Amino acid sequence: MRKRGGAGRAGKVKRCAVVYSGGKDGHLALARAVERGYSVSCLINIDGGARHREYFTELRKTGIVRLHARLLGMPLLVWKAPADFSPKKIMELFPRVLEAALSRYAFDVVVSGALEADEGGNASALRKAGKRCGFRVETPCRGASLESAARELARRGMCAVIVGVDREVGMEWLGRPLDGRFLAHVRRLRAAGKRITSNSVQTTVVESPLFRGRVRVVSQQAVPGRFLGFLRMTAAAGRLGPRSGERRPCP
Repeated sequence: MRKRGGAGRAGKVKRCAVVYSGGKDGHLALARAVERGYSVSCLINIDGGARHREYFTELRKTGIVRLHARLLGMPLLVWKAPADFSPKKIMELFPRVLEAALSRYAFDVVVSGALEADEGGNASALRKAGKRCGFRVETPCRGASLESAARELARRGMCAVIVGVDREVGMEWLGRPLDGRFLAHVRRLRAAGKRITSNSVQTTVVESPLFRGRVRVVSQQAVPGRFLGFLRMTAAAGRLGPRSGERRPCP
């Protein structure tokens, strides 16, 4: 696979593509890439189609990812997964994702918020898949826990709301921020013998210093599943700073 643009040579700013779904880990990985001085050529979002929730334990949120890209001022490539897609096939399918992105954008580094604890396409698998394509894949959040991610979000002035939960976490937490109160709830569940990890919770970032505005939640609806609970959310771009009387998901 041939890289475009010659990025990464001595004295050149490294150009990267960021695998991005709008959640806490991908957004933090993006923030770290920007912090390192990388020029972000594009965001890459994988749309799982009708089986998206089965693959990613969250509802499709392509519209919100497009909104993120607009607020970030960054190009977005939405890669529509084929019918036989599975995160466990990342080694096989990752070259197709990169080929699609390379047909439009120049980069030589790929950044992802994948964790080592992820099921299927975890951080190690993604790095190996990238190496086979001739790309370095950086996974700066690979060792992050739910707690460390929440602390980093707070430190950076970011806020993420919960959009997917294991049922034992509790449907009542959907739409609420990933904050100290939620982490206290997680500690109580663990003390009761429940296994709660980063994969037990899916999030969407709604406030970030990287945004040229903020995500204004227009509507949200809890959607129960057999083992999981989801939040169907629609959003629009909002100005920095709330309007009088406007309900905000983050304090």
